Amino acid sequence: MIHKFLSFSPSKDYYTIFFGWILSATSIGVLLPFIAIYFTEKFSLSITDIGYFFLMSSILRAIFQAYGGELSDTLGRKNIILFALFGRAFFLILLFIFDLFFFNLIYMLIFLGLTYMFSAIFMPVTQAAIADLVPENKYLEAYSIIRIGGNLGWIFGPILGGLVYEYSKSFYFLFSAIFSILGGFIFLFSFSNSNQLILRNKEKSSYISILKNRLFIFFCIISFFMMLTSSQLLSSLPYFLKNIKHIETSYLGYIFSMNGITVILVQYPMLKIIQKINPFIGMFLGSLLYGLSYSLVGLLNNIWEFLIIIFLISVAETIVLPLVQSAIVNISSRTTYGRYMGFFGIISVTGWSVGPMIGTQIIGYIKDPILAWIYIASFSILSSFGFICFYYIFSHKKIN
Repeated sequence: MIHKFLSFSPSKDYYTIFFGWILSATSIGVLLPFIAIYFTEKFSLSITDIGYFFLMSSILRAIFQAYGGELSDTLGRKNIILFALFGRAFFLILLFIFDLFFFNLIYMLIFLGLTYMFSAIFMPVTQAAIADLVPENKYLEAYSIIRIGGNLGWIFGPILGGLVYEYSKSFYFLFSAIFSILGGFIFLFSFSNSNQLILRNKEKSSYISILKNRLFIFFCIISFFMMLTSSQLLSSLPYFLKNIKHIETSYLGYIFSMNGITVILVQYPMLKIIQKINPFIGMFLGSLLYGLSYSLVGLLNNIWEFLIIIFLISVAETIVLPLVQSAIVNISSRTTYGRYMGFFGIISVTGWSVGPMIGTQIIGYIKDPILAWIYIASFSILSSFGFICFYYIFSHKKIN
């Protein structure tokens, strides 16, 4: 079925990544939309305290994401993927046990931070594995289809997570772990990793070589500002909807499932559009749409209006993310995919951790929700003009 949408013949490993992403995304979709709500309800943490936790956890996540990408170049993608999925499941089970039998905030935060750490490792390694499997000029197409699979998980994950959370806050963690374990078994038994070109010791170089790549560093800085806004989807936004707009938790699951539904329906048609335009123009439009969508959040009052905003945010995602991943592949080389993905993972993890901290601080201190969300949206709008500058300065560089 998948091959009908591709201009190349997908291998068994490609199908494995596709279905593995579905299960991994379901696991994350069960967990993330409700975690800020969990700590405010269970431990009475303020949204500001939760923001500081996201910031602190970003340090651990960034280190291990970069190290995971580096190790996958030398130890193999499969080994690191299994380490990430089973490791995440282990700490989710610990969260389940401690929530059920103990009441210790410190341990729960530590286990959650480690869960985030293993989740952070998974993404850049699987992205590098996709690059191993397809020709360079087909990566945009290959990654777009994989994202459709991942967003199938984002349809079911938030819906199931919301329902399970209402039933049992303890089982909520175990339910997330089950999908991570299933994803691990799929990679364990079906992923051969035979296409990877292993980086030998004599070929190794440090991250200093990446820091000397001014094109890539400029690209990372611009992307970071966009992430400060887009990261609100799974942190500040659900808190805002639950505690300020008073939308029921179970309804939040349906709202965030709109993200997965939209990506599945829009990603392939959008792929055909963005393949015809300059990638930096596409990133400009996507980043601008992110900013404009988030700037409207403070004006909204009912579930249908929020569904429209989630739809627009998801459309922006279908534009930006495949282009960003394709750009990284073209900037790097075949033996350094993991390293570049890992380094960009540092930027991504930091943006997705600092972003919620900034967002929660803004919402906590600026009482006018309209003004608060305009401030939050301004980072992505600034980023969009950065991509335009990138287009004019580096348009002679080939990034398919």
